[in-house]
Amino acid sequence: MELKIGETILRLRRERGLTQEQLAAAVGVSSPAVSKWERGVTCPDIALLAPLARALGSTVDRLLSFTPGLTDEEVLAAEGEVRALMQTEGFAAGCARLEELLHQYPNCDYLKFRLAGLLQMGLGMTPTPEEDEAQAQAALRRAAALLEQVEQGGDPRLKGPAAAVLAGLYLSGGEFERAEQLLDGLPRQEVDPADLYTSLYLAKGDLERAEASAQGRLYQSLATAGLALGQLQNIARQRGDERRLRLYAADCAALTDRFGVGGAFGGWEVEAEYLAREGAIEQALDAFDRYVDDLSRLNFDFSQSPHFSAAPLKRPDPRQVKNNRLLIARMLGEDHRFAPLLAHPRYRAALRRLAESADGLGRKPPKNPVDKGCAPC
Repeated sequence: MELKIGETILRLRRERGLTQEQLAAAVGVSSPAVSKWERGVTCPDIALLAPLARALGSTVDRLLSFTPGLTDEEVLAAEGEVRALMQTEGFAAGCARLEELLHQYPNCDYLKFRLAGLLQMGLGMTPTPEEDEAQAQAALRRAAALLEQVEQGGDPRLKGPAAAVLAGLYLSGGEFERAEQLLDGLPRQEVDPADLYTSLYLAKGDLERAEASAQGRLYQSLATAGLALGQLQNIARQRGDERRLRLYAADCAALTDRFGVGGAFGGWEVEAEYLAREGAIEQALDAFDRYVDDLSRLNFDFSQSPHFSAAPLKRPDPRQVKNNRLLIARMLGEDHRFAPLLAHPRYRAALRRLAESADGLGRKPPKNPVDKGCAPC
Protein backbone atom coordinates (compact mmCIF):
# COMPACT_ATOMS: atom_id res chain seq x y z
CA MET A 1 0.00 0.00 0.00
CA GLU A 2 1.40 3.38 -1.02
CA LEU A 3 1.52 5.90 1.86
CA LYS A 4 0.97 9.44 0.57
CA ILE A 5 1.58 11.29 3.83
CA GLY A 6 4.08 13.63 2.12
CA GLU A 7 1.47 14.86 -0.37
CA THR A 8 -0.97 15.40 2.51
CA ILE A 9 1.57 17.39 4.54
CA LEU A 10 2.37 19.56 1.51
CA ARG A 11 -1.29 20.26 0.80
CA LEU A 12 -2.21 21.05 4.41
CA ARG A 13 0.88 23.24 4.91
CA ARG A 14 0.00 25.33 1.87
CA GLU A 15 -3.65 25.56 2.93
CA ARG A 16 -2.50 27.11 6.25
CA GLY A 17 -0.02 29.44 4.51
CA LEU A 18 3.02 27.98 6.28
CA THR A 19 6.54 27.75 4.88
CA GLN A 20 8.62 24.63 5.32
CA GLU A 21 10.77 26.53 7.81
CA GLN A 22 7.74 27.54 9.88
CA LEU A 23 6.38 24.01 10.00
CA ALA A 24 9.82 22.64 10.86
CA ALA A 25 10.18 25.09 13.73
CA ALA A 26 6.69 24.27 15.00
CA VAL A 27 7.46 20.57 15.43
CA GLY A 28 11.17 20.82 16.23
CA VAL A 29 12.84 19.46 13.08
CA SER A 30 14.92 20.92 10.29
CA SER A 31 13.41 22.41 7.13
CA PRO A 32 15.27 19.79 4.97
CA ALA A 33 13.42 17.11 6.96
CA VAL A 34 10.07 18.67 6.01
CA SER A 35 11.25 18.87 2.38
CA LYS A 36 12.08 15.15 2.39
CA TRP A 37 8.66 14.30 3.83
CA GLU A 38 6.87 16.27 1.15
CA ARG A 39 8.94 14.72 -1.65
CA GLY A 40 8.26 11.23 -0.34
CA VAL A 41 11.94 10.55 0.38
CA THR A 42 11.29 9.85 4.06
CA CYS A 43 8.32 9.73 6.43
CA PRO A 44 7.90 11.52 9.75
CA ASP A 45 8.76 9.59 12.89
CA ILE A 46 5.68 8.13 14.52
CA ALA A 47 6.22 10.36 17.56
CA LEU A 48 5.84 13.42 15.34
CA LEU A 49 2.46 12.50 13.87
CA ALA A 50 0.37 14.06 16.63
CA PRO A 51 2.41 17.34 16.77
CA LEU A 52 2.31 17.53 12.97
CA ALA A 53 -1.45 17.07 12.92
CA ARG A 54 -1.89 19.85 15.51
CA ALA A 55 0.45 22.20 13.65
CA LEU A 56 -1.46 21.63 10.42
CA GLY A 57 -4.89 21.90 12.01
CA SER A 58 -5.67 18.31 11.09
CA THR A 59 -5.81 14.83 12.60
CA VAL A 60 -3.48 11.87 12.53
CA ASP A 61 -6.16 9.93 10.63
CA ARG A 62 -6.20 12.58 7.93
CA LEU A 63 -2.41 12.67 7.72
CA LEU A 64 -2.40 8.91 7.17
CA SER A 65 -5.42 9.04 4.81
CA PHE A 66 -7.18 6.68 7.19
CA THR A 67 -10.80 5.67 6.58
CA PRO A 68 -12.46 3.00 8.75
CA GLY A 69 -14.06 1.31 5.75
CA LEU A 70 -15.51 1.69 2.28
CA THR A 71 -18.95 2.80 1.25
CA ASP A 72 -20.91 0.49 -1.04
CA GLU A 73 -20.22 2.87 -3.93
CA GLU A 74 -16.49 2.76 -3.19
CA VAL A 75 -16.59 -1.04 -3.10
CA LEU A 76 -18.23 -1.14 -6.53
CA ALA A 77 -15.59 1.30 -7.82
CA ALA A 78 -12.81 -0.92 -6.43
CA GLU A 79 -14.43 -3.96 -8.04
CA GLY A 80 -14.52 -2.09 -11.34
CA GLU A 81 -10.83 -1.25 -11.02
CA VAL A 82 -9.89 -4.90 -10.49
CA ARG A 83 -12.17 -6.02 -13.30
CA ALA A 84 -10.55 -3.52 -15.69
CA LEU A 85 -7.08 -4.78 -14.76
CA MET A 86 -8.10 -8.37 -15.43
CA GLN A 87 -9.51 -7.36 -18.80
CA THR A 88 -6.56 -5.24 -19.93
CA GLU A 89 -3.45 -6.56 -18.14
CA GLY A 90 -4.44 -10.12 -17.33
CA PHE A 91 -5.73 -12.20 -14.45
CA ALA A 92 -2.54 -12.05 -12.37
CA ALA A 93 -2.43 -8.25 -12.46
CA GLY A 94 -6.05 -8.05 -11.34
CA CYS A 95 -5.45 -10.54 -8.53
CA ALA A 96 -2.45 -8.54 -7.28
CA ARG A 97 -4.57 -5.41 -6.99
CA LEU A 98 -7.38 -7.45 -5.43
CA GLU A 99 -5.08 -8.62 -2.66
CA GLU A 100 -3.82 -5.07 -2.08
CA LEU A 101 -7.37 -3.88 -1.55
CA LEU A 102 -8.13 -6.73 0.83
CA HIS A 103 -5.03 -5.90 2.87
CA GLN A 104 -6.06 -2.24 3.04
CA TYR A 105 -9.61 -3.07 4.15
CA PRO A 106 -9.39 -6.45 5.90
CA ASN A 107 -12.75 -6.08 7.66
CA CYS A 108 -14.92 -4.97 4.72
CA ASP A 109 -17.27 -7.91 4.10
CA TYR A 110 -18.91 -6.33 1.05
CA LEU A 111 -15.50 -5.87 -0.59
CA LYS A 112 -14.70 -9.53 0.08
CA PHE A 113 -18.05 -10.59 -1.35
CA ARG A 114 -17.66 -8.61 -4.57
CA LEU A 115 -14.02 -9.58 -5.13
CA ALA A 116 -14.82 -13.26 -4.50
CA GLY A 117 -17.19 -12.99 -7.46
CA LEU A 118 -14.39 -11.64 -9.65
CA LEU A 119 -12.14 -14.53 -8.65
CA GLN A 120 -14.84 -16.96 -9.77
CA MET A 121 -15.26 -15.42 -13.22
CA GLY A 122 -11.93 -13.66 -13.68
CA LEU A 123 -10.24 -16.12 -16.03
CA GLY A 124 -13.05 -15.60 -18.51
CA MET A 125 -12.50 -11.83 -18.55
CA THR A 126 -8.85 -11.81 -19.57
CA PRO A 127 -7.74 -10.46 -22.97
CA THR A 128 -7.13 -14.02 -24.15
CA PRO A 129 -9.28 -16.56 -22.30
CA GLU A 130 -6.98 -18.54 -20.03
CA GLU A 131 -7.31 -22.24 -19.32
CA ASP A 132 -4.74 -22.73 -16.57
CA GLU A 133 -6.47 -25.32 -14.40
CA ALA A 134 -4.11 -24.83 -11.43
CA GLN A 135 -4.64 -21.07 -11.53
CA ALA A 136 -8.39 -21.51 -11.80
CA GLN A 137 -8.50 -23.87 -8.82
CA ALA A 138 -6.34 -21.50 -6.74
CA ALA A 139 -8.70 -18.65 -7.57
CA LEU A 140 -11.74 -20.72 -6.55
CA ARG A 141 -10.08 -21.68 -3.26
CA ARG A 142 -9.34 -18.03 -2.52
CA ALA A 143 -12.93 -17.10 -3.40
CA ALA A 144 -14.22 -19.79 -1.05
CA ALA A 145 -11.98 -18.52 1.77
CA LEU A 146 -13.31 -14.97 1.32
CA LEU A 147 -16.91 -16.15 1.23
CA GLU A 148 -16.37 -18.20 4.38
CA GLN A 149 -15.19 -15.02 6.13
CA VAL A 150 -18.25 -13.12 4.89
CA GLU A 151 -20.62 -15.91 5.92
CA GLN A 152 -19.12 -15.84 9.40
CA GLY A 153 -18.88 -12.04 9.47
CA GLY A 154 -21.04 -9.35 10.95
CA ASP A 155 -22.90 -8.01 7.92
CA PRO A 156 -26.37 -9.64 8.08
CA ARG A 157 -27.34 -8.62 4.55
CA LEU A 158 -24.47 -10.73 3.14
CA LYS A 159 -24.66 -13.90 5.22
CA GLY A 160 -27.35 -15.59 3.14
CA PRO A 161 -25.97 -14.65 -0.28
CA ALA A 162 -22.44 -15.62 0.75
CA ALA A 163 -23.67 -18.99 2.06
CA ALA A 164 -25.55 -19.65 -1.19
CA VAL A 165 -22.56 -18.87 -3.42
CA LEU A 166 -20.26 -20.81 -1.12
CA ALA A 167 -22.57 -23.83 -1.27
CA GLY A 168 -22.25 -23.70 -5.06
CA LEU A 169 -18.46 -23.72 -4.80
CA TYR A 170 -18.55 -26.65 -2.38
CA LEU A 171 -20.90 -28.48 -4.72
CA SER A 172 -18.65 -27.99 -7.76
CA GLY A 173 -15.70 -29.16 -5.68
CA GLY A 174 -17.43 -32.36 -4.58
CA GLU A 175 -17.85 -31.25 -0.95
CA PHE A 176 -21.48 -32.30 -0.87
CA GLU A 177 -21.98 -32.48 2.90
CA ARG A 178 -20.63 -28.96 3.44
CA ALA A 179 -22.83 -27.67 0.61
CA GLU A 180 -25.92 -29.35 2.08
CA GLN A 181 -25.17 -28.01 5.55
CA LEU A 182 -25.00 -24.45 4.23
CA LEU A 183 -28.15 -24.83 2.14
CA ASP A 184 -30.05 -26.31 5.10
CA GLY A 185 -29.09 -23.24 7.15
CA LEU A 186 -30.47 -20.71 4.67
CA PRO A 187 -33.75 -19.06 5.72
CA ARG A 188 -36.83 -20.09 3.77
CA GLN A 189 -38.92 -17.21 2.45
CA GLU A 190 -42.62 -17.87 2.57
CA VAL A 191 -43.30 -14.63 0.67
CA ASP A 192 -40.93 -12.83 -1.65
CA PRO A 193 -41.49 -9.05 -1.19
CA ALA A 194 -40.33 -8.49 -4.78
CA ASP A 195 -43.54 -10.10 -5.99
CA LEU A 196 -45.59 -7.31 -4.40
CA TYR A 197 -43.73 -4.33 -5.84
CA THR A 198 -45.43 -4.46 -9.24
CA SER A 199 -48.84 -4.48 -7.55
CA LEU A 200 -47.75 -1.61 -5.33
CA TYR A 201 -46.60 0.52 -8.25
CA LEU A 202 -49.78 -0.27 -10.20
CA ALA A 203 -51.94 0.74 -7.26
CA LYS A 204 -50.05 4.04 -7.03
CA GLY A 205 -50.45 4.63 -10.76
CA ASP A 206 -46.70 4.55 -11.37
CA LEU A 207 -46.77 2.62 -14.64
CA GLU A 208 -43.08 3.08 -15.47
CA ARG A 209 -41.89 1.50 -12.24
CA ALA A 210 -44.59 -1.16 -12.50
CA GLU A 211 -43.38 -2.09 -15.98
CA ALA A 212 -39.73 -2.18 -14.90
CA SER A 213 -40.61 -4.35 -11.90
CA ALA A 214 -42.74 -6.78 -13.92
CA GLN A 215 -40.13 -7.10 -16.67
CA GLY A 216 -37.40 -7.71 -14.12
CA ARG A 217 -39.43 -10.45 -12.48
CA LEU A 218 -40.16 -12.00 -15.87
CA TYR A 219 -36.46 -12.09 -16.71
CA GLN A 220 -35.58 -13.68 -13.37
CA SER A 221 -38.36 -16.25 -13.78
CA LEU A 222 -37.17 -17.20 -17.27
CA ALA A 223 -33.60 -17.49 -16.07
CA THR A 224 -34.77 -19.75 -13.25
CA ALA A 225 -36.82 -21.81 -15.71
CA GLY A 226 -33.83 -22.18 -18.03
CA LEU A 227 -31.61 -23.29 -15.17
CA ALA A 228 -34.19 -25.84 -14.01
CA LEU A 229 -34.57 -27.20 -17.55
CA GLY A 230 -30.81 -27.52 -17.81
CA GLN A 231 -30.77 -29.49 -14.57
CA LEU A 232 -33.57 -31.71 -15.84
CA GLN A 233 -31.51 -32.36 -18.95
CA ASN A 234 -28.62 -33.52 -16.76
CA ILE A 235 -30.95 -35.81 -14.81
CA ALA A 236 -32.37 -37.30 -18.01
CA ARG A 237 -28.88 -37.73 -19.46
CA GLN A 238 -27.65 -39.60 -16.39
CA ARG A 239 -30.73 -41.84 -16.48
CA GLY A 240 -30.24 -42.51 -20.17
CA ASP A 241 -33.70 -41.11 -20.91
CA GLU A 242 -33.17 -39.78 -24.44
CA ARG A 243 -36.81 -38.85 -24.96
CA ARG A 244 -36.99 -36.53 -21.96
CA LEU A 245 -33.53 -35.12 -22.63
CA ARG A 246 -34.62 -33.97 -26.08
CA LEU A 247 -37.96 -32.71 -24.72
CA TYR A 248 -36.26 -30.48 -22.14
CA ALA A 249 -33.75 -29.30 -24.75
CA ALA A 250 -36.61 -28.35 -27.08
CA ASP A 251 -38.18 -26.36 -24.25
CA CYS A 252 -34.90 -24.45 -23.82
CA ALA A 253 -34.80 -23.74 -27.55
CA ALA A 254 -38.37 -22.44 -27.35
CA LEU A 255 -37.36 -20.03 -24.56
CA THR A 256 -34.58 -18.68 -26.74
CA ASP A 257 -36.85 -18.31 -29.78
CA ARG A 258 -39.60 -16.56 -27.83
CA PHE A 259 -37.68 -14.36 -25.40
CA GLY A 260 -34.05 -14.33 -26.56
CA VAL A 261 -32.72 -15.27 -23.13
CA GLY A 262 -32.05 -19.01 -23.30
CA GLY A 263 -29.12 -19.40 -25.69
CA ALA A 264 -26.87 -20.84 -23.02
CA PHE A 265 -29.36 -23.44 -21.77
CA GLY A 266 -28.53 -26.09 -24.37
CA GLY A 267 -31.47 -26.46 -26.72
CA TRP A 268 -30.25 -27.05 -30.27
CA GLU A 269 -26.90 -28.21 -28.91
CA VAL A 270 -28.52 -31.34 -27.44
CA GLU A 271 -30.46 -32.01 -30.64
CA ALA A 272 -27.27 -31.70 -32.72
CA GLU A 273 -25.49 -34.13 -30.41
CA TYR A 274 -28.33 -36.67 -30.65
CA LEU A 275 -28.61 -36.47 -34.45
CA ALA A 276 -24.83 -36.76 -34.89
CA ARG A 277 -24.81 -39.88 -32.76
CA GLU A 278 -27.66 -41.32 -34.85
CA GLY A 279 -25.73 -40.67 -38.05
CA ALA A 280 -28.12 -37.99 -39.39
CA ILE A 281 -25.21 -35.72 -40.28
CA GLU A 282 -26.98 -33.06 -42.35
CA GLN A 283 -29.78 -32.73 -39.82
CA ALA A 284 -27.22 -32.57 -37.02
CA LEU A 285 -25.41 -29.77 -38.85
CA ASP A 286 -28.70 -27.91 -39.27
CA ALA A 287 -29.28 -28.14 -35.50
CA PHE A 288 -25.71 -27.08 -34.76
CA ASP A 289 -26.14 -24.04 -37.02
CA ARG A 290 -29.21 -23.08 -34.98
CA TYR A 291 -27.21 -23.48 -31.77
CA VAL A 292 -24.40 -21.26 -33.07
CA ASP A 293 -26.89 -18.67 -34.29
CA ASP A 294 -28.45 -18.52 -30.81
CA LEU A 295 -25.05 -18.06 -29.18
CA SER A 296 -24.02 -15.42 -31.72
CA ARG A 297 -27.13 -13.33 -31.03
CA LEU A 298 -26.79 -13.54 -27.26
CA ASN A 299 -25.40 -10.08 -26.35
CA PHE A 300 -27.62 -9.28 -23.33
CA ASP A 301 -28.73 -6.00 -24.91
CA PHE A 302 -32.46 -5.88 -24.26
CA SER A 303 -32.93 -2.18 -25.03
CA GLN A 304 -35.22 -3.04 -27.97
CA SER A 305 -36.94 -6.02 -26.36
CA PRO A 306 -40.69 -5.68 -25.72
CA HIS A 307 -40.24 -7.94 -22.71
CA PHE A 308 -37.17 -6.46 -21.00
CA SER A 309 -36.40 -2.95 -22.34
CA ALA A 310 -37.53 -1.30 -19.08
CA ALA A 311 -36.11 -3.93 -16.72
CA PRO A 312 -33.25 -2.78 -14.44
CA LEU A 313 -30.82 -5.41 -15.74
CA LYS A 314 -27.07 -5.19 -15.39
CA ARG A 315 -25.53 -5.89 -18.78
CA PRO A 316 -22.30 -7.94 -18.69
CA ASP A 317 -19.16 -6.25 -19.92
CA PRO A 318 -19.01 -6.98 -23.68
CA ARG A 319 -15.34 -7.91 -23.37
CA GLN A 320 -16.28 -10.70 -20.99
CA VAL A 321 -18.99 -11.88 -23.39
CA LYS A 322 -16.42 -11.81 -26.20
CA ASN A 323 -13.87 -13.86 -24.27
CA ASN A 324 -16.46 -16.41 -23.23
CA ARG A 325 -17.67 -16.76 -26.82
CA LEU A 326 -14.14 -17.29 -28.12
CA LEU A 327 -13.54 -19.88 -25.42
CA ILE A 328 -16.76 -21.74 -26.35
CA ALA A 329 -15.76 -21.72 -30.04
CA ARG A 330 -12.37 -23.18 -29.17
CA MET A 331 -13.85 -25.88 -26.93
CA LEU A 332 -16.44 -26.88 -29.53
CA GLY A 333 -13.62 -27.34 -32.03
CA GLU A 334 -12.59 -30.52 -30.21
CA ASP A 335 -15.79 -31.52 -28.40
CA HIS A 336 -16.07 -35.33 -28.47
CA ARG A 337 -19.88 -35.11 -28.35
CA PHE A 338 -19.80 -33.92 -31.95
CA ALA A 339 -17.11 -36.31 -33.13
CA PRO A 340 -18.91 -37.23 -36.41
CA LEU A 341 -19.14 -33.52 -37.28
CA LEU A 342 -15.75 -32.13 -36.25
CA ALA A 343 -14.08 -32.38 -39.65
CA HIS A 344 -17.12 -31.37 -41.70
CA PRO A 345 -16.76 -28.03 -43.55
CA ARG A 346 -20.14 -26.81 -42.30
CA TYR A 347 -19.15 -27.48 -38.70
CA ARG A 348 -15.87 -25.61 -39.10
CA ALA A 349 -17.69 -22.76 -40.85
CA ALA A 350 -20.15 -22.52 -37.95
CA LEU A 351 -17.25 -22.25 -35.47
CA ARG A 352 -15.66 -19.49 -37.56
CA ARG A 353 -18.99 -17.68 -37.60
CA LEU A 354 -19.23 -17.95 -33.82
CA ALA A 355 -15.70 -16.60 -33.35
CA GLU A 356 -16.30 -13.77 -35.83
CA SER A 357 -19.48 -12.78 -33.98
CA ALA A 358 -17.26 -11.84 -31.03
CA ASP A 359 -15.29 -9.26 -33.05
CA GLY A 360 -17.68 -6.41 -32.41
CA LEU A 361 -17.87 -7.07 -28.67
CA GLY A 362 -14.41 -5.83 -27.67
CA ARG A 363 -15.48 -2.25 -27.09
CA LYS A 364 -17.86 -1.33 -24.33
CA PRO A 365 -21.02 0.33 -25.74
CA PRO A 366 -22.65 3.43 -24.21
CA LYS A 367 -24.29 2.60 -20.91
CA ASN A 368 -27.90 1.51 -21.26
CA PRO A 369 -30.11 3.93 -19.27
CA VAL A 370 -31.66 0.98 -17.43
CA ASP A 371 -28.33 -0.65 -16.58
CA LYS A 372 -27.62 -0.52 -12.87
CA GLY A 373 -24.74 -1.71 -10.78
CA CYS A 374 -25.63 -4.63 -8.57
CA ALA A 375 -26.78 -3.40 -5.20
CA PRO A 376 -25.67 -5.19 -2.03
CA CYS A 377 -27.59 -8.37 -1.53
